[in-house]
Amino acid sequence: MINKTIDNIQVIDFENLIANQVPEGKTLEYKSILKLDKDADKKEFLYDISSFANASGGDIIFGIEEGKEKGLPVSVEGIDGNIDEQCRKIESLIRDCLSPRILNLLLKPVLLSNGKSVLVIRIPKSINAPHQVTFQGVDRFYSRSNNGKYILDVFELRNAFIQSSEFTERIRKFIKGRLANIIANETPVQLEDIPKIVLHIVPLQSIETGRNIVSNADLKKDTLFPLGAGGYNHRFNVEGVLNFSSLPGQKTSQAYVQLYRNGIIESLNADLLREYDGKKLIYVSKSFSVEEKIISFVNDALAILKKIEIQPPIYLFLHLLNVRGYGIGSDRLRQSFFGERGIDKDILQLPEIVLESYPTNLSPILKEWFEAIWNSCGFEKCYSFDENGNFTAF
Repeated sequence: MINKTIDNIQVIDFENLIANQVPEGKTLEYKSILKLDKDADKKEFLYDISSFANASGGDIIFGIEEGKEKGLPVSVEGIDGNIDEQCRKIESLIRDCLSPRILNLLLKPVLLSNGKSVLVIRIPKSINAPHQVTFQGVDRFYSRSNNGKYILDVFELRNAFIQSSEFTERIRKFIKGRLANIIANETPVQLEDIPKIVLHIVPLQSIETGRNIVSNADLKKDTLFPLGAGGYNHRFNVEGVLNFSSLPGQKTSQAYVQLYRNGIIESLNADLLREYDGKKLIYVSKSFSVEEKIISFVNDALAILKKIEIQPPIYLFLHLLNVRGYGIGSDRLRQSFFGERGIDKDILQLPEIVLESYPTNLSPILKEWFEAIWNSCGFEKCYSFDENGNFTAF
């Protein structure tokens, strides 16, 4: 695998592979030509792609010639044809003929001086493996070793399915543990004892790697305000970096966001659900919308994860703590709603949301959370979205 982000790969990187005689292996394969005309070629191509995804991931590079000693590159020749059309054909073939779909697979064509192109296909180590080739009724699972691809046996296939489900369970176990700590007031800063909003953003990559993948420099260079806060103080801690919002002279904080070195983000707000005049309300008016603040925070957090190249899928969790009796509050609802309907649970656990890619429009995705909140308050639906699913505030 070329040790660069795929967008930064240039011709010089292929020339370096040749100069350094970098051999094929578990995460790298050279192909002199790209053939997808015949069914047999398509099957072989899909076997290659799935084998990388089911193993450690890697790069397949089309347009590099191998020498007599197989596996060693000798020249950069490129491939003929309309490269954009070929990329569309590849994307369609992978999308339609591998199950489940491989997330975050990337294609990078690099134009050569001879008018041809080298095509790099970067296949991630999949977190929703194993992937099955389904082209024309084929029912096969492949993986890779240093000697190339091979068919998974029954034992390896069973382990692959078990490992895939274990990652998701580990995420849910992490969330359960964090909630227990928060309920026990074991938080990085002291918070007021009032109802709280707890939001977790957990990339599956954070759990799958089991190690720190974000540097101190990455944690420090981007601004991420705590959920619902207009400013914050900042300090490093053993988990990563902590941004917290406190009023002058107060011992308690109103909100914090913990950025973990493994890429997980946790934010907690102990102010947005504060009682006013004895009224327990989740405000959704245009002048003050809890929903809008949640959408804004998740957007900002995802932008940071994308910038430091943390790959989806990303799991989103939202919990409201100590909210029994809370209702929806806005200027148009106040008189008809107070005291009539309210949440009947101390802890409101909203639906788990999984992002398979970074969204261009987040609010329709988070609508599922707000529908659940409004339902919990006795409403048939959430009125903060237009007919196209776009957030408008009530």
